[in-house]
Amino acid sequence: MIKSVFPGVLVGLISFAGVALAEDKAITVPATMDKAFAERIISESVQRQNEAKNTIKDWSAAQLSEALTARLKGRTAVVFQPGHGVYAEFTSDDGLVFMWYSGNRRVVHGTWAVVAMGGQPRACYHYLQSTNPVTHVYEPTECIDPTQTMAEMGVIASRQGDIFNLRSDKVPYVKEPLDIPSPAQ
Repeated sequence: MIKSVFPGVLVGLISFAGVALAEDKAITVPATMDKAFAERIISESVQRQNEAKNTIKDWSAAQLSEALTARLKGRTAVVFQPGHGVYAEFTSDDGLVFMWYSGNRRVVHGTWAVVAMGGQPRACYHYLQSTNPVTHVYEPTECIDPTQTMAEMGVIASRQGDIFNLRSDKVPYVKEPLDIPSPAQ
């Protein structure tokens, strides 16, 4: 096990528009995702999503849009998603997204924005030349339910800035699907 070097790790926490609802704390993160840690991430994510539903239910579309933007803008997140494994993603201030995905020798590029869909803002991602390695289907655009974004579903760690220098178009190494990268690697 390695000690996460992400200050203010957000696993087990939730904050909205910069207001912390729980105290930031460091957690021990394994170097490789295992079943127990995956179950913990999923369980905590579901709990945070339930909390997010209650928190945002009375928010206006403008408040939610602002909170979604604040949640994503200029951040790197290390995420576990069943079927995809672990990946890192930097969402820049200027609407670009850079993903370090398993097996890739280069960064996956795209754009992100908060878009109103059916009257409700959602975080939407458009990946350029991106094929899902599991389904082998081209996935150009994905819009996320706002409670998932606000709850940071599947997020192992999140930190301000491009901590893996993904904007350089170079991945630190070709990672395996269950590798959990750390900026110290």
